[in-house]
Amino acid sequence: MEKTKLPIFFIIVFTLLNFTNLTKASGYLSKPLSISTEYSWFDHTSPKYGANPDQYINIMTRYDGQVFTDGSCIPYESCYDGHEGIDFVAQEGTPVFASESGNISIGYSNLGGRWTKIWHASQNQATYYGHLKEYVITSGYVSKGDLIAFSGKTGVVSGPHLHFGVYTAQSNGIPIDPYGWSGPSQDPWQYDLGYLWDDNTPPSWGEEHVSGNITQDTTWISGNTYVVDGSITVNAGVTLTINPNVVVKFAPSNGVISVYGTLNANGNGFQKIYFTSIKDDSVGGDTNHDGSATAPAPGDYEGIYFTDGSSGGFSNSVFRYGGKLNYWAQIPYGAMRIYGGDVSVSNTEFKSNIYGIYYYNNNTSGTLSIQNSQFDENGDYGFYANSPNGRTLIVEDSIFGNHNISAGKISEKINFINSGNHPMSGVSTVFHIMYGNAPVNQTWNPGIPFLIESYTIDQGRKVTINPGTIVKFSQDSSINVYGSLLALGEANNRVYLTSAKDDSVGGDTNHDGSITSPAAGDYYGMYFYEGSVSALQNTSIKYGGKFNYWSPIPYGVIRIYGGHLVIQQSEINSNNHGIYQVGDTTLYTESSMIQNNIGHGLYILNSTGIATTTILNNAFNNNENSDAYISGKTIFVNSGNTGDDSSKFIISGQISYDQVWNPGIPFVLSYVSIDQNKKLTINPGTIVKFNQSSAINVYGSLFALGEANNKVYFTSIKDDTVGGDTNGDGSATSPAPSDYQGIYFFDGSHGDINYANISYGGEYNYWSIHYGALRIANSEVSVNNSLFKKNSYGIYMSYSGSVSVNRSEFESNDCGACIYATPATVSFTNNEFNNQKTYDILLSGNINFINSGNTGINTKGILLSNFTPTENQILNPGVPYVVQYVLISSGKQIDIKPNTILKFDGNGAIITYGNLNIKGLQNGPVYLTSLKDDSLGGDTNGDKLGTSPREGDYQGIFFYSGATGMIENAVIKYGGKYIYGVSPPYGVIRVYDGTLTIRKSTITKNKYGIMQQGNNSHTTISLSSITDNLDYGFYSYRPNTVNADHNWWGSATGPYNPNSNPNGQGDRVSDDIQYTPWLTSNPN
Repeated sequence: MEKTKLPIFFIIVFTLLNFTNLTKASGYLSKPLSISTEYSWFDHTSPKYGANPDQYINIMTRYDGQVFTDGSCIPYESCYDGHEGIDFVAQEGTPVFASESGNISIGYSNLGGRWTKIWHASQNQATYYGHLKEYVITSGYVSKGDLIAFSGKTGVVSGPHLHFGVYTAQSNGIPIDPYGWSGPSQDPWQYDLGYLWDDNTPPSWGEEHVSGNITQDTTWISGNTYVVDGSITVNAGVTLTINPNVVVKFAPSNGVISVYGTLNANGNGFQKIYFTSIKDDSVGGDTNHDGSATAPAPGDYEGIYFTDGSSGGFSNSVFRYGGKLNYWAQIPYGAMRIYGGDVSVSNTEFKSNIYGIYYYNNNTSGTLSIQNSQFDENGDYGFYANSPNGRTLIVEDSIFGNHNISAGKISEKINFINSGNHPMSGVSTVFHIMYGNAPVNQTWNPGIPFLIESYTIDQGRKVTINPGTIVKFSQDSSINVYGSLLALGEANNRVYLTSAKDDSVGGDTNHDGSITSPAAGDYYGMYFYEGSVSALQNTSIKYGGKFNYWSPIPYGVIRIYGGHLVIQQSEINSNNHGIYQVGDTTLYTESSMIQNNIGHGLYILNSTGIATTTILNNAFNNNENSDAYISGKTIFVNSGNTGDDSSKFIISGQISYDQVWNPGIPFVLSYVSIDQNKKLTINPGTIVKFNQSSAINVYGSLFALGEANNKVYFTSIKDDTVGGDTNGDGSATSPAPSDYQGIYFFDGSHGDINYANISYGGEYNYWSIHYGALRIANSEVSVNNSLFKKNSYGIYMSYSGSVSVNRSEFESNDCGACIYATPATVSFTNNEFNNQKTYDILLSGNINFINSGNTGINTKGILLSNFTPTENQILNPGVPYVVQYVLISSGKQIDIKPNTILKFDGNGAIITYGNLNIKGLQNGPVYLTSLKDDSLGGDTNGDKLGTSPREGDYQGIFFYSGATGMIENAVIKYGGKYIYGVSPPYGVIRVYDGTLTIRKSTITKNKYGIMQQGNNSHTTISLSSITDNLDYGFYSYRPNTVNADHNWWGSATGPYNPNSNPNGQGDRVSDDIQYTPWLTSNPN
């Protein structure tokens, strides 16, 4: 296989070397390999590779006379031209032995690579060994059969092999063929020394058969083969030492070494120690002398067995074909079985055993240390470790190849120390941890993935998972944490917690190819219990959250039943629920990605205790049910979270501690209650959506603190215009008024709402009563700079309390604000009302109404229905007032300011026992008119010209006993309605034992203009216009004199009275009216 052989030793002039004196030597050389197979021979034509005369090129003659030319042999495999030695088949690392005793030297050449030469002075010959991998002996005297090197492929070669040559001098000798010449004709190469091999068998080591008890310190000598025919026992207090270059072979029946004392087997880099089957002919030769009749196999023998109190040390050793099944239980053993004591293994290979090492230690002491070793093709496991008592297993810097199940299995309370381990190239394997406990603090390191069956971290114990470590979970598996779990990945070197079926990290560790794929719920996950303190950083957590066996409720891949957990810069992906939290627990999640979970990203369900959940700067994406579901008494801290178009935090239950909701992920509410003395603050940009029939019930305080360019939104779950398609139904549903109940302020609560948009609320309650999107009862609420749009009622207030609404907008609600309260303070200032269905504001009850600057488009008016002021009132212009029934109690006063419009519905009346002052201006009068009158204040009844005003549309203004009034610069029309069964009829102004002064006003188109009755009534009117009233301009039922002079009655002829002015063409007046002198033109 070599393409260029050793350089030619220049041949000295033949006469100087006296070649004529060469004589044939008798056979004295042994083969340099245990198993010798030649495949390239000595060229007798001209063994001068690269320096042949032209006539010898491409001609090669073997020792038996066979001649090869181009095409008649396979170059470099059976023959090639100019070869001056023999090539033997030899894989890298094959032991090379001295063919004869002599002085050894070493060297290196570009063509021959590492070489060794032995000078055999007694024979006047040298042997040469080329292309070596490494040396064993480099100088001095060696004996025939000594291990001198290991074969390799250094120098110029096409593959590993051993080049062997024989020369006639210590240096610059003539190459000779150790096979001599046996051809039918004369040898073309004249330097024939004959057949130099002593026989055709490979070198043989010393062989010793051993069994029984070793009762004194014993050493097994280098170069020997020891055959363990039966059971060997190393007694307590006794040491068996196995030197380098020893082969230990075990008989197949009961070959075992039981160690109660000490066994040390320490080879070196050049001279290993072999523990193998007697059927293994690759080392120590054909020890069972059956040729190739038998072949070694795993389980040929039991192996080495360590007991409690024993000790052992192994280095540069090889274990093969051991680990026989237990006779009674058919339990597989390892080639090394350790039931106690301290055993160390380094630079050792375990290959083709049932198990490599079986470690079971239920004693109170003992450690197994494995370092820089290699495990391959050892049945199910490279090693199996179990200890109920917390014994130590160290596995470091070792390589693991193919095993049926895993590189190693670890169960119960093993103190597992590991680092620097890795699989062979192209191999996927794991450390299998089954039903384990952490007896002391543990660290899991990268290299070989961990496969968890079940693992418990007890109180006071800590498991640290270092960067790059992969932890896989089998079905039904979990890690139960009562102490601490620290998964400490790095940004570019994460920790992975995933399914055994996940081949994307750590390879195909379940060895099923692509038959299975990972999916949510493949395993349970991690359970954190009371007293635990844990952290997950730069960790990827996938495919967990299996359903509980007894319940259809899916759990999270992370379940927090107690303690404290911190998650940072991590990924929680493709689980059932991501995190499940209950009870008195603390969860802190920051800068993590929570996505593709089938249930909820976070599921916080807290019926008992107080949970603290902090979620900061996380990214949520494609979580099927919600990004977070929070129910119960939870302290929820959140900010900076982002999501996709359907992201949402579902909130349900009590807020028992002060909370702040921040923008990012919309909040979706089912039922939320803010406890007394607790506060919920909703910051600018936050979106709050409501499910059907959902509400926020406020017993404490609610602060919705938006900003002019960054509002707070309260809206329906069906509203996709803010926060995206939160219910994930595309365009299948659209929002509408009454989609949800709203925000309810109960007894003693407080609210402050600023720059908020409130839409689609005010759902009917159980008894079909409208609620407002904002409902206020016995509480105090302030609303500023906000929008109420498309609700059933924007605001609904009942019982007592106060509400202040300023610089806000009400649009397209059934009712903007409906106030049914006794007593209450209601303030509406500088608001805009547009396109309500019924009323902009409805006031009913004992109310202190503060108002100014309210305007709008297509307004529906401020309805005063059973309105009884509790304090002196001022009615300011802007949105018209619609009067149903207003009662001014004794001692109370209403002032109506210029440009104010009052419209009265069918039975509308203002009843005063106190003081009513209507004071307009000449260019800004006060108007009192019919609700049907669209000429003032617009189409307030919303009938689009369907009705027209007329005399008697409403009752009017009544001044009763003790009442006083002033009407100045007012226009009063379309009143004076008859009340069925009541006689006499009412005037639009009725004075009944009250006192009223009217100036500069217009009273027109009423049935009766003014009516006075009662013995203590006093009415004065002047400089006014009293015209076009249907029956009477002024009617008095009592003989009291009425001062009505200096008024315009609609005609220069004055008012009509059949007795005192029968020619008058103006409005009719009754007797006892002092109307002279009258005005002859309209003063207004």
